[in-house]
Amino acid sequence: MLILIAFFGIFCFAFGGCPSNSIGLRLNASICYSFHPSLSQYAIAERECNSFGANLVTLNNKYTNVYVTQLANLFFKHLETEEFWTNGHRLMDTKTFRWINGDEIAYDNLLNSHTENDQDCMTVNLEKGFWKHENCFTRLPFVCEFVGDKKEVPPTAIIFETFESFGAFVPLRLKNQFIEKTIIPPSAATTIIEPTTTKPKTCPPSWTYNNVTGYCYNVFHDKSITWMEAEQKCVQEQSHLASVHNKDEVAFVAGILYMIVKCKGEI
Repeated sequence: MLILIAFFGIFCFAFGGCPSNSIGLRLNASICYSFHPSLSQYAIAERECNSFGANLVTLNNKYTNVYVTQLANLFFKHLETEEFWTNGHRLMDTKTFRWINGDEIAYDNLLNSHTENDQDCMTVNLEKGFWKHENCFTRLPFVCEFVGDKKEVPPTAIIFETFESFGAFVPLRLKNQFIEKTIIPPSAATTIIEPTTTKPKTCPPSWTYNNVTGYCYNVFHDKSITWMEAEQKCVQEQSHLASVHNKDEVAFVAGILYMIVKCKGEI
């Protein structure tokens, strides 16, 4: 059983410089990502990204790898595929994989270093985020990465729209020439913008106030849930997964956890 500890705040959302059919991450708000469900070979996918000043995604740190992969899993899970393209390849140097700009791959999340002779392009597993060397002629969905200033992403990318009943951004999947609204249930709804928080003046029922941090805290139970799903569950409660910065906060959070679990008769 997984226990989620959330802290409560008031959230404001903004798209920043990214087009409506792309998203930005907190790590670098100037970089946008667009998600393309059309199954394409590596070179075709890269050319599609190039058409609006982008490249296939570069996953050069764990934060980007986790966020982009879990979002891709959410958006591509209706497809019969387990992977999506990155821009990693060894087409120029048959011995060494590099990013498309020529940079060495410093952060490495490769599951198996063994590579066949025909596996010259790099993919990511949608479920686990592990990298894999793949035949470049395989047809897969892909993610493009670009600086968001005044770019126009093609309509083949997944479009995002706000649904007030969910309190979050959800994708619209393009089907043929018509837009099909794919309503994601609250347990899977995804915010595509990193929120900012304002400290609350009072706490909702069942939440506990910490007069040192100025935030409210609560504990949720779930038997099986990913980190991204846990964060989205907190977002539905207008909160985030809890962060702790010192021993006092650790003691406070641990105390809440102990009391709630004890009251439920689980210890």
